[in-house]
Amino acid sequence: MDNQFFLTHLYEGKKRKTGESATSHLYAVKKILEEAGVNENTILTAALFHDIFEDTLISKDYIAHKLGDEVTEIIELCSKDEYWNTAYCRMKSNLDEMESCWRAHPEPVLIKMADRLHNLLTIRGFIKEKQLSYVKETEQLLIPLFEKVINTTSINSCQKPMKYLLKKIKAEIINIENNF
Repeated sequence: MDNQFFLTHLYEGKKRKTGESATSHLYAVKKILEEAGVNENTILTAALFHDIFEDTLISKDYIAHKLGDEVTEIIELCSKDEYWNTAYCRMKSNLDEMESCWRAHPEPVLIKMADRLHNLLTIRGFIKEKQLSYVKETEQLLIPLFEKVINTTSINSCQKPMKYLLKKIKAEIINIENNF
């Protein structure tokens, strides 16, 4: 079973809040990474499946069997813990986890950047308050983490695409704020 068929099966009938198929987001995140110069198959595969544990009931063991331990570990680090009851707590917990491991694993931060960029690019369908909240969360929580990771020399393999993505994220925030 190839990844495209597997994703289509897992996300059958699921839609984004924008009305698009859920898989359109996954493919968009992968494409954003490719445009940023990422060509490592492990990262691109993890990007395709980065929401799998949040969106489906599939087990981590099955994903590890299907995609391998390295891809599964990256996906796990991209995933928000479901036991937190608010979106803010889930996000903060996820960022704390990334903060503690990004030196050894910068890949989840790279995927998070592409994920956030795509979500910003498709945010216009939301009410203004939701847009403002999302931009504020990006500015206050994510950008400081992204800048910290980028300014560390130990992640040279991801640094150039991260700089590209951060520039795009900041430009999109300005674009959103200018359209309020």
